[in-house]
Amino acid sequence: MSAPRPVVRGNPYPGLRPFLEHEEHLFFGRERQVDAMADKLRQTHFLAVVGTSGSGKSSLVNCGLRPALHRGLIADAGSAWRVAQFRPGNAPIRALAQALAARGVLYDALPSGPFSATEMVEATLRMSSLGLLDAYEQAQLGSGVNLLVVADQFEELFRYQSLAAGERRATQHFAEESTAFVNLLLAVAEQRPPGVYVVLTMRSDFLGDCAQFAGLPEAINQGQYLVPRMNRDERRRAIEGPALMHGARIAPVLLTRLVNDVGDLPDQLSLLQHALNRTWARWADEVGEGADKGGGEIELRHYEAVGSMAQALDQHAEEAYARLGSEARQRIGEKVFKALTDCGTDARGVRRPTRLATLCELADAAADEVGAVVEVFRAPECCFLMPPAGEALAADTVIDISHESLMRVWRRLRDWADEEARSAASLRRLAQTAALHAERTAELLRDPELQMALNWRARQRPNPTWAAQYGVPFDAAMQFLEASEAARTGEQEAERRALRRRQFATLAAFIAIAGAAGYFFDSERRIHASKAELERALAQAQQDRLEAQRQTQLAQANLRRAEEKEREALQARRKAEELQLTVDALMARSAPAPVAVAAKPPPTPSPAPAVAAAPPAPSATGAAPAQAVPAPPPAPVAAAPHRLTEDELGRIMPALPAASRSAWTETLNRAMAEFDITTARRQAAFLAQIAHETGQLRYLEEVWGPTDQQARYEPPSSLATSLGNVQAGDGERYRGRGLIWITGRANYQRFGQAVGADLVANPELAATPAIAARTGAWFWKVRGLNELADREDIAAITRRISGGVNGLAERQKLYERASAVLGG
Repeated sequence: MSAPRPVVRGNPYPGLRPFLEHEEHLFFGRERQVDAMADKLRQTHFLAVVGTSGSGKSSLVNCGLRPALHRGLIADAGSAWRVAQFRPGNAPIRALAQALAARGVLYDALPSGPFSATEMVEATLRMSSLGLLDAYEQAQLGSGVNLLVVADQFEELFRYQSLAAGERRATQHFAEESTAFVNLLLAVAEQRPPGVYVVLTMRSDFLGDCAQFAGLPEAINQGQYLVPRMNRDERRRAIEGPALMHGARIAPVLLTRLVNDVGDLPDQLSLLQHALNRTWARWADEVGEGADKGGGEIELRHYEAVGSMAQALDQHAEEAYARLGSEARQRIGEKVFKALTDCGTDARGVRRPTRLATLCELADAAADEVGAVVEVFRAPECCFLMPPAGEALAADTVIDISHESLMRVWRRLRDWADEEARSAASLRRLAQTAALHAERTAELLRDPELQMALNWRARQRPNPTWAAQYGVPFDAAMQFLEASEAARTGEQEAERRALRRRQFATLAAFIAIAGAAGYFFDSERRIHASKAELERALAQAQQDRLEAQRQTQLAQANLRRAEEKEREALQARRKAEELQLTVDALMARSAPAPVAVAAKPPPTPSPAPAVAAAPPAPSATGAAPAQAVPAPPPAPVAAAPHRLTEDELGRIMPALPAASRSAWTETLNRAMAEFDITTARRQAAFLAQIAHETGQLRYLEEVWGPTDQQARYEPPSSLATSLGNVQAGDGERYRGRGLIWITGRANYQRFGQAVGADLVANPELAATPAIAARTGAWFWKVRGLNELADREDIAAITRRISGGVNGLAERQKLYERASAVLGG
């Protein structure tokens, strides 16, 4: 590497934010990729820089492409460039107009008049789809002067749709605004006019959303540049280069540790930059003035002191949270981050940009209180929230998490997000029960469900704004809960009144008896003894008769109640016996065949498409429609299989209740033996994957909202057709169930045929342990996952199950724990 330049004050590592254009001298490791980007931009005038979260898309444009253009890398265009860079946000055309109207872009001096430059440019943009080209021509920048429009974080066009989802008029306006904005950019891709170029950066997981705009997928296909992974040497230069430019040096041991810690996952780059930023700050605090004089060496102890890549971001976020000070501000911070994080519609967790005014309503706090919390987390040394520090906050300002890595690494935020998802599920269940009660198909809530709902309301303190985030009718749900509480209060009051009446009657009877005794005693002194005795006998007889009548009525009532309870118990026992007969029949079919050595193994059926899986309470995604696949015959067994013990299962899945471990152990052993999951290595991989998919065997059925995604499971949507859902209600009836979730009528039919169970007629069987274990093990077998488990290729197994590598780190940890327990 070349000799370092003169020392520059400050921290050379940006942290979670991207590199800025003036930080080109600190940007290393991407040099060979800039030429390919420039060539594609020259050919198409429309470049889409696409990559995963944290892969460095914005930094690559800011410090790679833009400086290269100013150096004349596109020879036909020259080196004179005006750059309008912006983020679409919730008003994309206004954001584009502001970027174009900035001094030095379209105009060197802002025009005077009754209208601002932004208003004039925006009016031009809204005139037609050629508005961007017209604005460029009207500016008369001169020959050889090019305009580069950079739409950074283009996926905001899709993420910010949620801000307009509450009102039909707002939703329609945002859709029209987004379409007009996209057409402005597509005009450049279609006409390729001299001097005008468009670059956008976008997360790769939003590529499918581009299909909602006509022409956009085609333009992206022609101009797409997928950001490649950095090799080991490039990562080393990206780590070491900025420190050398500031006259410091990273110790060889630390450099090797950092390169190894990054690994091959692209989204680790953001965590790397944050850890380097914190490590530099720790080292600078220690050496004092020496940091600005290039003295000293950054050592491994400085890196470990800030928590390394694994803990640096979590520790930093906790420090920011502690700076909030009072419990009241920390509660506001919790409400803010719960609102900005959504785990209910995507198991990976997605950002949910929210206006400041909405955050104030959710937190039940004033704007200055919420603003003070936001300022702590968007300070330059944190950069956890957007917009960045220095930009004024207004009621309409959209607050957003700066990077998804914060949601994955900050443990407190993960706990908040899980709690928020559970609370939203409670609200949906309450709203569903309220709707059924309105249709006269459900009763009011009674204890203990009523008390649980009241406890949830007291703890979470929900409000209409919060419920609107999940599309749930808040007023109807709360009125139903209040009616249930009022009914319980009325019943309790009636019981108290009845008790008081019984007590009063007892007292009156005692007084009457006492008076009668006194009367008869007095009469005995005044009249004949025989007459007094007769009267007492008559009174006692009357009292006995009344008591006998009361006892008879009470006995009759008890007899009726006993007969009713006996009928209910008989019905329940018959239903349980019928279900047990069904399960016993299925278990008899699934019993392993006698061990035999086959001369030639039977052919393995074609692998079935992966069935999407999700953790507890998320919305499930469906698998593609499948053909009927016969169940494979049991594979010949060469040696006695390893049998899982109850103790081993408990150590692998400590969250599984002890009372359930014995039954699950036997069920899993039968299923694994049937489908050749017989070695410790295969069983470790199988148990690790199903533990991640089911929350350690605690959740076998998808919670039904329905969410917006779940609503698409219902016909006549294209997704419902692909899942074989042809009847109304099929989406809910054939929701995700099992160890590796089955979704859709077609998949229920296919998996049912494979294990010999009519899952189409009885879909709830898919969530029973016996059937869930067999369908999961069958899927494992026919998808060839035993062979991948033999090679310990956990990443490939994850992709075949989930279609990607979501949750790979957690799955790897579960696999390592299972291997240690099983000795695989």
